[in-house]
Amino acid sequence: MVHANDVTAQNGQDMLRTGMEACRLSTSRTDQKHHAGIRKRAGEYTLLKVDAVLLQPRHSREARLITTGKGWRLGIPAGGPTRYRVSQLDDQRGLARHSYLWQPPLTLNLLARVSSVSPPGTWGFGFWNDPYGFSFGPGDKFLRLPALPQAAWFFAASPRNYLSFRDDRPANGFLAQTFRSPRFHPSLIGAALAFPFAPTTTRKLLRQFIAEDAATVQVDPTQWHAYRLIWSDARCVFSVDGAVVLRTAITPTAPLGLVIWIDNQYAAFDPNGTLRWGMEENLDEIWLEIESLQLEAGSPKSGTPED
Repeated sequence: MVHANDVTAQNGQDMLRTGMEACRLSTSRTDQKHHAGIRKRAGEYTLLKVDAVLLQPRHSREARLITTGKGWRLGIPAGGPTRYRVSQLDDQRGLARHSYLWQPPLTLNLLARVSSVSPPGTWGFGFWNDPYGFSFGPGDKFLRLPALPQAAWFFAASPRNYLSFRDDRPANGFLAQTFRSPRFHPSLIGAALAFPFAPTTTRKLLRQFIAEDAATVQVDPTQWHAYRLIWSDARCVFSVDGAVVLRTAITPTAPLGLVIWIDNQYAAFDPNGTLRWGMEENLDEIWLEIESLQLEAGSPKSGTPED
């Protein structure tokens, strides 16, 4: 995901435009906020005809982001471990976290496939709070306070990653995953002070107030699959081709932003307290293809996987 200097962001005239019924792009942030909040009457399940979802491309110089007939193909070229490579679409650029666009009840539907079963780095799609203390692109503030993670997404991480604070949940592979955190917790001070001397203690402190859940998605991601994420106040339900892969009461705190990405980065904070991060080599181009993105606002009808 984008949080490195080697990233370019195209201006509004270069925004990706598509004729997809449920995801037409607009340059108006006022319209974007308005349409993101329409059709949310209780007990109703309405296809959100989004007139303004401002998905903006951000990618490294060598990366590609191509508009297809029904979506996008995000790709990064072959390269070594010395340079960060990323191709990303998101709708958070220039917004403070409290102004992000998406809140429950909300459902994300899309079709996706990736170039290989376990490409180097990470890739995925879903909702997050962009918790890093820096962001990039025209109109962005370079520095801001970091935040604890909030996310509900399909997230894939290569074996060099270890992205869980718990020892009883999968920490890499192809995951359906959620994080919920308080905006601030006094234990953060203790965790920061303890880290240089007792990283395992820090990890234990973090998992006391960062709630998370995850399940491995047992499909071949190189083939087209239909992915669905239902995000409500009470639970998140992830399904692939109509089969539920994770149902959890750990739901992120809104508002969140929509993100779709593929990159060559890894990060790990393992049970031994070892913290590692960097970039991975990919010998061939790797890519993520997305089609038929839809956002549905409202409560699912009876008979959906959430019931």
